[in-house]
Amino acid sequence: MVADLRAGADRDRCARPAGSTITTVDTVTGAPGTTVKVGKSAFDVALDWSGETAYVTTADGNALVPVDTSTGRSGTGFSTGAHPLAVALTPVPVK
Repeated sequence: MVADLRAGADRDRCARPAGSTITTVDTVTGAPGTTVKVGKSAFDVALDWSGETAYVTTADGNALVPVDTSTGRSGTGFSTGAHPLAVALTPVPVK
């Protein structure tokens, strides 16, 4: 599970991978929110530095899938090779 803990962050920028979807979670109440399809075997989730995009590894889909956190829509996945199990992002933008 990943949560956006920045000061002033939206309450629902938390995601839990399960099967071929991720589900947003209200970080105050713990209530599940929107379910987003991302591909085969969602495994790990990381938020970009702004909290605007979540990146989800799909272990059996061999991809890293971006999800727009404001719309709840998944984008086109990036090919990663066999079985990506983790994702880590820099905490600040790189120039």
